[in-house]
Amino acid sequence: VIKNLSINNSYGIVATVVNATNSNVTLDNVTLFNHNAYNLGGNVIGILIDIDQTSTLTIKNSLIENNTGAIVRTASNLTIDNSTIRNTKKVFGSTDSQGWIILNGGLTITNSLMENNEAQLAGIYSMGQKYPALLENSTFINNTVSTGRGGVMESRKNTTVNNCTFIENKVTNSQDL
Repeated sequence: VIKNLSINNSYGIVATVVNATNSNVTLDNVTLFNHNAYNLGGNVIGILIDIDQTSTLTIKNSLIENNTGAIVRTASNLTIDNSTIRNTKKVFGSTDSQGWIILNGGLTITNSLMENNEAQLAGIYSMGQKYPALLENSTFINNTVSTGRGGVMESRKNTTVNNCTFIENKVTNSQDL
């Protein structure tokens, strides 16, 4: 558990803030501000938090703001509750900034705000979405994808949306992929 902490101004490629293997990671009342993760091309993409398939990540009561690169890449379950992810920028000049969340596991977002985030393929890029997703009591405002499938989320199956608000989310150059 990482609690009551502000982490600011890191610079790197993969896991500039957290890299978890065989762990249950919880960020509680954490601020991640002004981080810059950059891409090297191919599968080496800029990521702040990297969680493998043997781990889980819970983000609660937290603020993640003014960062560049994917916020989270996870092959396991991700829970975001009572948190804000705002002003995430894709890596400038990149053609591989998949999403501000790169997901290959289960997803639950509750009581949260996702605002002014940008990505390449989808806000929440689900890599085929094999696992259930729940979006509940959350607001998604002005999230933008430059070439892709969803300003908020690429959703293929098993997604439940309850009592959410979606305002001005967009894809600026949609593709039928």
